[in-house]
Parts: sequence; C-alpha cells; structure tokens
Amino acid sequence: MIYPTRTAVLAAAAGAPFALLVAVALPDRWYVGLAWPIAVLALTLVDGLS
Repeated sequence: MIYPTRTAVLAAAAGAPFALLVAVALPDRWYVGLAWPIAVLALTLVDGLS
C-alpha cells in the first residue's frame, strides 16, 4: 500500500478551503473546485510511482 507523504497530505488539506470558496463564489461552476484535489491526487500518484 502506498502512503502519502506529509507534503501530499498538507497540499490536499490546503485545497479544501479553495474548493469550498469556488463552490460558494461560483455555484454554477462548482466542478472547477475539483481541479485542486484531482491535481494533488495525480501528483501523489506520480510521486509514489517514481
């Protein structure tokens, strides 16, 4: 099993307020807030595979 690094966990946690802010400010574009968690997940996977 792959365990995320501390940096990956902090980056994911930092994205939660961003996603919430986007959802509140632009309710019709709530899906834009998903960009941060998806990017963090992709970077974590790349980090784990390297």
